[in-house]
Parts: sequence; C-alpha cells; structure tokens
Amino acid sequence: MKRIIFCLAVVCLAAPALVAANESAALERYGIIVGSNEGGPERVSLRFAASDAQAFAAVMQDMGGLPVSNRVLLLNPMLDNVVRAFADMGKKIAAAKSEAKRREFVFYYSGHSDEEGLLIGEQRLGYKELRTLITGVNTDVRMAVIDSCASGVFIRAKGGVQRPPFMQDAAVEMKGYAFLTSSSETEAAQESDNIEASFFTHYLVSGLRGAADASRDGVVTLNEAYQYAFNETLVRTERTQFGPQHPSYDIQLTGTGDLVLTDLRETSAGLLIDDAVTGRIYIRDAAKKLVVELNKQDKGSLEIGLSPGDYTVLVDAQGALSQAAVRLSSGRRAILRASDLRAVQPEGTVRRGDEPDADAAPDSAGETEPADDFVFQFNVLRLTLFPTRVARPNSNVVVTNNVLINLTVGRAQTVAGAAVSVFGCIIENDLYGFAGSSLFTVVNGDMAGAAASGLFNIVNGRAGYVQTAGLFNVSGGDFAGAQLSGLFNVSGGTVSGVQAAGLFNSAGNVNGLQTSGLFNGAGDVNGAQIGVINTAKNVRGVQIGLVNISENNDGFALGLFNIEKNGIHDIEAWQDMSGFTNVAFKLGTKISYGMILGGCDFANGSQSWYVGAGFGFRIPIGPFFIDLDAAMLARYRATQDVLATPFESTLVPQARLKAGFRLGGAFSIFAGVGAQVYIPGLLYDSEFMADSLFSIPIDGSAQPVNIVPRAFFGIQLF
Repeated sequence: MKRIIFCLAVVCLAAPALVAANESAALERYGIIVGSNEGGPERVSLRFAASDAQAFAAVMQDMGGLPVSNRVLLLNPMLDNVVRAFADMGKKIAAAKSEAKRREFVFYYSGHSDEEGLLIGEQRLGYKELRTLITGVNTDVRMAVIDSCASGVFIRAKGGVQRPPFMQDAAVEMKGYAFLTSSSETEAAQESDNIEASFFTHYLVSGLRGAADASRDGVVTLNEAYQYAFNETLVRTERTQFGPQHPSYDIQLTGTGDLVLTDLRETSAGLLIDDAVTGRIYIRDAAKKLVVELNKQDKGSLEIGLSPGDYTVLVDAQGALSQAAVRLSSGRRAILRASDLRAVQPEGTVRRGDEPDADAAPDSAGETEPADDFVFQFNVLRLTLFPTRVARPNSNVVVTNNVLINLTVGRAQTVAGAAVSVFGCIIENDLYGFAGSSLFTVVNGDMAGAAASGLFNIVNGRAGYVQTAGLFNVSGGDFAGAQLSGLFNVSGGTVSGVQAAGLFNSAGNVNGLQTSGLFNGAGDVNGAQIGVINTAKNVRGVQIGLVNISENNDGFALGLFNIEKNGIHDIEAWQDMSGFTNVAFKLGTKISYGMILGGCDFANGSQSWYVGAGFGFRIPIGPFFIDLDAAMLARYRATQDVLATPFESTLVPQARLKAGFRLGGAFSIFAGVGAQVYIPGLLYDSEFMADSLFSIPIDGSAQPVNIVPRAFFGIQLF
C-alpha cells in the first residue's frame, strides 16, 4: 500500500511537467527579426527601431518558443542581408529534421517605409517582393509584424481594415498566414522618447509578456495580442502631433482554436500582480527602461513574464500614484500586493518648445515617473544583539542580506542566503535560502528555500521547497514542496507536493500527498489524503482513513465511513441459505464503500448472531450494479456449558459478490453468492460450521482452512 501511495503522489506531481513537455513538442518556430533606424538620406534617423527589434526578439525567445538557433536578428542591415536571411532560413527549415506537429515562421520589421515598400538603409524592399519572400517560407503558419509608416499598404490588397479583428485561429491543424501592421496606408507610425520605443511595438511586447492575457489562462493568443496593441496604440496616439494611429491586419488562417504566441509558464521569472492592484501600471528595469505598460482595471490577478532582475513598479490609480521595488529570481514568481506599494508625488514636467515631437501631448509614462528612485543595498553578513529593522517600511532603500545572525530576533527586509536566530527570524519581504530559529520564523512575503524552527513558521505569501517546525507551519499562499510539522500544518493556498503533520493539516487545495496522524482538510485534492479523518470538496485520487468525507469523489475512498454527497448511501437486507437474516449500512463514493453489517439466525433457533465491518467496490452499469466486498465478522452463540461464559465466539472473514437491479426511485433487488472462511488459530471453533464446505489442508496443522459458500438474495434502499 505504501508503494501505491508513493506512485500516486509521483504521478500527481509529474503530470503538469509531462503535459507541458507534450505541448512544447507540438510546435517549432523560426524567425527573422529586423530593426533599421536608417531610411535613406532624405529621412530622419529613428532612435528606437533597432531596440524595438531587440525587445520583440527577447520576448519571443523568453516566452514565444523562438530559440536563438532558429532566429536571425538583423540590426541596421543592408537589403542584401535581409534577402540572404530569407534564403538561409529556407535552407535551414528544409534541412531540419523535426518531430513537431506544426512549424511556424515569424517576420518582424521596425523601421522606415512608404507607400511602395520597406526602406532599408538607402534601398527599398517592395511590398510585393516582401510578400513573396514571406509566403515562400515552407512552414504551416507564416506571420509578419511590420511597425513602420504607411505599412497598411502591405495588406491593403487583401482587405486589411482599420478596426480590431475577430479571428478564428488554429491549433495543430492550422495553416495560412497572419500579417499585422502598426498603421494604415495613410498614417505615420510613431515612436516616443518617454517610452523609448514605438507605440505599437511597445504595447505589442507588453501584451505578449502577459498584459494582453484577457482570459487569464497563462497564454497570450494572436487575437489577444493584436487587440491589446490596437487599443493601447490608438488611445496613446489620439492626441499626438501626427494624430491617431490605427494598426491593421490581414488574416488568412484555417483551423479551429487560438494561435498561441507566448506562454507565461515558459519564463524563468515572473511577476504576479494581485487582484487588489488596479490602474495603469508601469514596470521599469534596473536601467530605468520601461519594459511593460498595462492598464489593469479589473479585480483579477495578472501575471507578467519578465527576466530575473530588479524592477520598479509604478501604479497610477486615477491620479493616485504609488510604487514598489520588486526583485525577480530565476525559477520563481514574485507577487505584487497593494500593501507593497507606497504613495509618491508626481514629478512636474514641461512641454518641449517648438521642437517637432511625435508625442507632443503630455505622456503619462513621463509625467508619473517618481522623483525618488529605489536604492538597492546588499549585506554579506549582519550580526546584532537586539531586534533591528534594516530599513523603514516606506523607505526607498531595498536591502538584501546574505547572512543574518541574531541572538534575539533576526529582522530583515529580504534574505537571500541564511537567517539564524536563537529566538526568531522576522523577514519583511521575501526569503530565498534558509531561515533557522529555536522558536519561530516569520516571512511576510514569499519564501523559496527552507525554513526550520523549534516551535513554528509563518509565511504570509507563497512558499516553496521545505517548511518544517517542531510545532506547526502556517503558509498564507500557495505551497510547492514539503510542509512538515510535529503538530499541524496550515496553508491558505494550494499545496503542490507533501503536507505532513503529526496531528492535522489544512490546505486550500492539494496536488500531491496530504497525510497526518488525525485530520486532513482541503478543498480540491488531486493525489492522496491519508489520516484518521479526511475531508475535501472534490477528490481526484484516493482518500485513506477511518472517516473520509467529500462532496464529489472521482477516485475512491478506503475507510469504514466514506461519506460523499453524490456517492453511495445504502441500507440493505438479505436472507442466506444458512437461515441468517442480515442487514448492512453502506457509505461511500460512486465506486467504493465502507460498511457495517450484522445478522441473526432466526430460522434454526440456535441463538447465533454476528456483527462486522468491511470494505467494497461497486461497478454501476445503468440500472444494474455489481458489488464486491470483504468483511471481518465476529460470530457469537449461546453456550450449553453452564460452567463456561454465556457466549462462545469466533472471527470469520467473509467475501461476497452480488448483482443488483434498481427498480425505480430508492428501491433495488439483488442476489449473489458469498463465502465465509474458517481459519485455524483465529478463535476457531468447528462447531460454528453447519453447512457444506471446502477444506484446504495446512501442513503441520491438524485442522484445515474451511470455506463455507452461501447464496443469498435481498433488497436495498437508496
């Protein structure tokens, strides 16, 4: 049984990784990405075309399944370089031996263009020639993103329009192409000094990093990305000097489903914006470059995929400004909560004079940039005798400690390494590493590592790896790893891994194993619950205990009292060939049950009766059902010896196989065959056996094992 439980836990923990691996094997992407600041001597040099191309390449590499080996990135190239890149890419795709079910090609261009074609350096690549190059790539799906002036001409012949699209995209069977442009055939594509990018690419990349995930399913589709880029580009350019900019599209795809462009689960780090944080949100990296801008107005949480590093997040909630510093580490997600934000004052700005400016209207991204920046400090070793705070809660100083040793209370903002204290550790933000204490450990943010304490641990955010204590563990968010305690564990979110305690466990949901000496409580369980009493809302797996309670169980429950809202609640009575009248009460899931049973020999007047308990399985087949169960019976009868005890007893194992038919409502009839087994040494008394039997001799024993078969029939209620 232990081996079975271990296998179930391993399967539950490994299933998500197997699914992700299968999905990634279904797709292979190739791409040519071009950024050209120069458009000939008669045109002003652009500032951000090359960096736009780099930003698009980065997001497709991090989250879009476009590896460097399948990508060509050209910055300020000549026309010959672009044409040669298409030829080389065609040869690479033809020579590739891939098991992918679908292959896709992405072409991205940021730079100058006019009504006739792309202006690359001092040369022009005509739209007709460009279309021929793209459609000539031998892949199932071809996509082009062109961020340049008058780029809508490229798709005009195919009916591109100046409005948001409704697209029916595809899954593995998808074929065709999708062309997206940043403007119509008569409009200028605009770039901004404040965001240091073109409007269209800036919002397209922000959308691909998660801002466009309207469905909150962890992936961004072509429809979501285009819709987000269209709306944000139009809103931000309505009051600029060159007027509103309308992205356009031409979609010719066949198939069903959505074409996924980026998967947030593929990033090495990420930021989960809590549901309570709303407003226009600006995320800048350590170099103060704006990497993501989004307008979050709903109350749902939203995940943004980013690279590991330090970021500053500014939130503009209808003019009320607040900001927070966030550190993202590889392999984990950080959470931005409303409590992490501190109020700031907007910085005053002045319009430029007569200098031509495509972003002449006040830019909120520039106006709302805070005057005071966050300062990041690192401490290698800190030793203190009394409770200390490294920095004020609302300070702009962010301190990370690698080792923190205290004789009383260890207190720090962030610990990346170890925090050791005789009395306890209080960590204001996040813990990456190990915190050990003889009394308690408190982490107000997230924990990724190990926390050990002689008394208890408390983590207000999400926790990962190992949390162990002599008394109890508390985790306010999700937990991934092992939560171990001598007394009890509490997790407010989902436990993915193992939650084990000497007394009881409580969790929002469980994906893995939840085991305790007394009580387990959870919402949805995908895996196993093992304890004396197990309670859950929905179970896909197994519950093992004396009492198992659930609203819905799609697996099975092994116990004496298995209570499921939609399961088995039966009372049955039957008569067997020996003259015994029997009754049983059953509780269980749709396919398994525990039972208490008893009977008495009224027909022979032998003053013989029994009580027992057992476990069984049911196979429902429409109105029919088949039950197979086993029980241990304690049989009694009145003794004839006045010098002995009033009753004689013996223990008898019993097995039954029956078939039943539901007549309607709560009433059923059934019939079957059973067998009672009399085993020498098990309070054996041969005088209890009165019917025909099969004997199985045992070497070295004078008494054989005797099997007494009995047919029976009866009725069942409920």
